[in-house]
Amino acid sequence: MKSTPTAWPSTATTFSTPTSLCTKRRTAKNAGPLFLEKEISGGENKTGAGPEDSGDPILVRLPSANEYQQIGIVSVGSSDVKELQNQADNPAVYTRALSYCDWLYENTENECQCS
Repeated sequence: MKSTPTAWPSTATTFSTPTSLCTKRRTAKNAGPLFLEKEISGGENKTGAGPEDSGDPILVRLPSANEYQQIGIVSVGSSDVKELQNQADNPAVYTRALSYCDWLYENTENECQCS
């Protein structure tokens, strides 16, 4: 899946990292496993989440509609410069939006819809 975090770097870029690979990398760093039903993890070198990105959306481009759909929210990223430059081995963690559809729908006055 190609995903787009919207903050760091300042221009939108895409990354694609399989969940199994992110879990393996996090486990190797003793960072703990992902809660797969509630989290997404990803990043590539010089692409991903960084300081002050928490709460920013992560988007997926829908080629058939030429639009973007939010799939998550930045949860955990690194503030270490070396880790930020090498996010392929230090993937950020994003909250999976679909896990909170009811809450999002209720708290955005029905503006957020999950599909």
